[in-house]
Amino acid sequence: MARYRLPLVVFGVPLPGKRNPYLVLVSERELVDVEVDVEESSSPRLKVDGVNLGWRVETALRSFLDVVCDRLEQPLQATVYLEAGIENLPPTSIYAVLSLELVKSVSEAGGYSLEPLELLEATKSVDVDAGVDFDYVWACRAALMRGRATIFREGEELLDANVPSIELELVGEEEVGLEMGGVLGETLYSLLTKLAGFAVVELVNRLRSGEGWESVWSIGARVENAIYYLYYGLNPPAGEDCKWTPGFQSGYGVCVKGAGLGESVRFV
Repeated sequence: MARYRLPLVVFGVPLPGKRNPYLVLVSERELVDVEVDVEESSSPRLKVDGVNLGWRVETALRSFLDVVCDRLEQPLQATVYLEAGIENLPPTSIYAVLSLELVKSVSEAGGYSLEPLELLEATKSVDVDAGVDFDYVWACRAALMRGRATIFREGEELLDANVPSIELELVGEEEVGLEMGGVLGETLYSLLTKLAGFAVVELVNRLRSGEGWESVWSIGARVENAIYYLYYGLNPPAGEDCKWTPGFQSGYGVCVKGAGLGESVRFV
């Protein structure tokens, strides 16, 4: 089995039609074991053993596999074995890991291997055709392949974040409400987008300048929880030291260690 660390978007709010930056950290330890077996089949089939992925992730993976099969002009059955050392796995992170391993397994079964950059481009291209056009997924994959904290913005050079590590509790996801882009109107939506983008830049700069996570997290949580509420209708998560991060078409709650709401993982 391949062993993976877990990527997590710590700062950055996805807004449809916009490409803002994200700060992505990776778990200090390898937390997920994955194996993907592929074989020819009469039609594309996905089988999952181990952890329950949830219907959103499994549906996206099925679409991902369908696109891979279309491009190869060969139906495949992919059997995914997944073991995890923690509960409440972030769905975005798991999709990023499994789709990456799926492409690696298919390429290796065909007798060739892809370089890291080729893997990122290949998986992104399949995402787009599969209708999983989420830049925060690409951000997770980029940090995962680099193995370190990364600042990601679609279309721009990847940057080392150079921020301290932090221990976070993984709480779980919650469905978002109706998107409010049309209600806000173009001017307010543009201002909201700028706030979301500038917030990531400011928060990273504060961490780089030596300001501690306690104060930076507090500010980031207030700003980003407000954006999640304003655009997606998500009330702030339970716990003063908790915030939303991008789920898989949902909000995913994380808290600083000590909230007592989920398993604790150190991210670097």
